[in-house]
Amino acid sequence: MIFFDSNVIVDCFIKKYSNGMENPRHKRAVELWKSISETKIISNLVRIEVINVLYLKHGKDKELIKKVYNGLLNDFEIIEDSEYYDYGFEKLYKSSGNLSLTDCIYLAVMEDYDIKKIVSFDPSFDDYKGVKRIH
Repeated sequence: MIFFDSNVIVDCFIKKYSNGMENPRHKRAVELWKSISETKIISNLVRIEVINVLYLKHGKDKELIKKVYNGLLNDFEIIEDSEYYDYGFEKLYKSSGNLSLTDCIYLAVMEDYDIKKIVSFDPSFDDYKGVKRIH
């Protein structure tokens, strides 16, 4: 099993930024999604983050949002994560790193499911022992 951070999924669908510049991570994000054969895991927070970011950046493209939403349901095993919010907050409170509360909740989920790898462009995960970041 391997956990996917929302930034990789978002970058799969954003080829260009709103200012017209190419997204330098798009190609790599697509490669990662397609090349990983392990069971791909996300939590509900990832799903919410992905849809929110894409909606804000491409809100008028309702078909894209629907395609992504359905793709997440089809391509990933989705873990209910609400029971990890308090534990994630504890991790955040004790952390000296740069992880957000959302990232700490991801780590709590990963710890509970014994997931050792995360696909992410966020280098903050490199500081967390026992987790290997794929990027």
